[in-house]
Amino acid sequence: MLEKYIRAARREIKCDLVLKNTSYVDVFTGKIRKGDIGVVGEKIVGVGEYEGETELDCSDLTVTPGYIDGHVHIESSQLSPEEFASLIVPRGTTTIIADPHEITNVCGMAGCEYIAMASLNVPLEVKLQLPSCVPATPFETSGAVLNGNDIEENINTPFIFGLGEFMNYPGVINCDKDVMQKLESAHIVGKIIDGHAPSVHGYDLNAYLCGGISTDHECATGDEIEEKISKGMYVHVRHGSSTQNLGNAKYITAENMRRFLLCTDDRHSADLKEKGHIDDALRRLVKDGLNPVWAVTCATLNPAECYGFKYRGGIAPFYLADLVAVDNLTTFNAKYVIKNCKLVA
Repeated sequence: MLEKYIRAARREIKCDLVLKNTSYVDVFTGKIRKGDIGVVGEKIVGVGEYEGETELDCSDLTVTPGYIDGHVHIESSQLSPEEFASLIVPRGTTTIIADPHEITNVCGMAGCEYIAMASLNVPLEVKLQLPSCVPATPFETSGAVLNGNDIEENINTPFIFGLGEFMNYPGVINCDKDVMQKLESAHIVGKIIDGHAPSVHGYDLNAYLCGGISTDHECATGDEIEEKISKGMYVHVRHGSSTQNLGNAKYITAENMRRFLLCTDDRHSADLKEKGHIDDALRRLVKDGLNPVWAVTCATLNPAECYGFKYRGGIAPFYLADLVAVDNLTTFNAKYVIKNCKLVA
């Protein structure tokens, strides 16, 4: 396949698919550029002047990488993964970091397995996190419990991408034995750990981060964001149905913008259908004054780099052909959604 990529990149053979006459977001330099985007198999082979077996005219459109939701609970939509995908893929979301905490809280690992199996045949890449805190607190009555032994047993399951939001920050800070086992289990197999640490700062934040935790979607103030970013964390800007902190985008600057991600966390089906998903967050952020290329970068390249997705989140040779052609960078209405070289919406 590499030979085909290289020959198509040099225009010796036709591409499988070409998005013609595009303006596209270059998230690497922060610019809008022009050209045909050539795609072969699952890969972009280049931008320039290309011919394809299939061609889509994008003369009046702007192309961005496919959006990545950095943290979401599918079951909060009250939809199956298939129906969830049917609402968000046509909006431009091609990858999600999914934490099936709620369904696992009810029925244990069977809930994780259901989400994983139901996501196999949809044109949405579902990176599944193993819920770290089931139940969320020791005061809850839950249908299941995942203790340190359970996490150790299941963290290296092939369909598990990482360890979900670690809500038990007191347990991390105070070195609870069961919590330590969960964290160590993830590190042993090299899996990323998402965070949940509202108002944790100073030496307690240092201690929490020594658990090897990478992200937080619960920041409330500029000072909290500044401290967490300065200590190496990625910060999610959240656009859920009940909990939102899009206002945190006012703290995005040229110096720190590569440490922000977009996520929805919990978003109801009616909002997904009527308002949108990551595309709605982009609309609102740009309306509130955020540089549109920065906004797109927070929805694409930043989460790709945070979660270790190599060759994803940008428009460049050998990058995955997850692409969204929108009307403009104000309304973000998707005309075409490409997933792995296929027109999926």
